[in-house]
Amino acid sequence: MQTILLAGHTITTRQVLHSWKDIANYTGRGIRTLQRYEVQLNFPIHRPAGKKRSSVLAFSDEVDAWFSKAPTASTVPDIVPPAVTAKRLLKSTEWSAVAANAKRSRECAQTTYDMCMLQAQRVREMTEKIRAARSRMHSRPIIGPIGAGSAANDMPG
Repeated sequence: MQTILLAGHTITTRQVLHSWKDIANYTGRGIRTLQRYEVQLNFPIHRPAGKKRSSVLAFSDEVDAWFSKAPTASTVPDIVPPAVTAKRLLKSTEWSAVAANAKRSRECAQTTYDMCMLQAQRVREMTEKIRAARSRMHSRPIIGPIGAGSAANDMPG
């Protein structure tokens, strides 16, 4: 920021700080600290999009003025986080319900997967038993003469 003395008047030029990082570098404080100041102590931040979580900018002269008038530790004993509102509590409860449903769904999916894998193992074992039985049946020697009325004709071949 520059201060220009012109005809007995001081003119302070305004520096535009375009991001939390710029503001933090200008003030010498951390980004999270400045964000806390914004919420709890009305730190002068402007949001061009007008939304709660959009890009930010600040003007150096406003920041300097805020720091010169900002409460100090001696004037404000404790900075208390905003009270939990009913809307916030409801949102928290909704997220807890979503998390619980997700956990139940995951457990159900895991149980289903485990049962499918067990069934697949049973199918493999049964298939192997059928192959072995077929193999034994086809490799069994035929006993006795082949002819009319013999037991060999009654056996599947």
